[in-house]
Amino acid sequence: MNPILKNIFIFIGSIILGVLANSAIVTISPFFIHQPEGVDVKNIKSIADNISLYEPIYFLMPYLAHAIGAFVAAYFVSRFAVR
Repeated sequence: MNPILKNIFIFIGSIILGVLANSAIVTISPFFIHQPEGVDVKNIKSIADNISLYEPIYFLMPYLAHAIGAFVAAYFVSRFAVR
C-alpha cells in the first residue's frame, strides 16, 4: 500500500480512537464526580445560573477526557505511521 495513503488511514483511525476515548471518559464521569444539587446538566440556562456551585473538581473529568483523547490519538499516529 502507498505510504501516504496508509498514513492518511492511520491518521483518520487515530482521530476516531481519540474521540472514542474522550467520549468514554465523559460518559463515565458522572459515576465518579456527581454534579451539584439542583443543576440540570442538560439545560444550559440551569448551568449558567448555578455556575457558582461548581468547584474546580467538577472541571477535572472534562479536562482529563480531552487530554487523554488527544494523547491516545497522538500515540497511535506516532506508533503506526510510516516514516
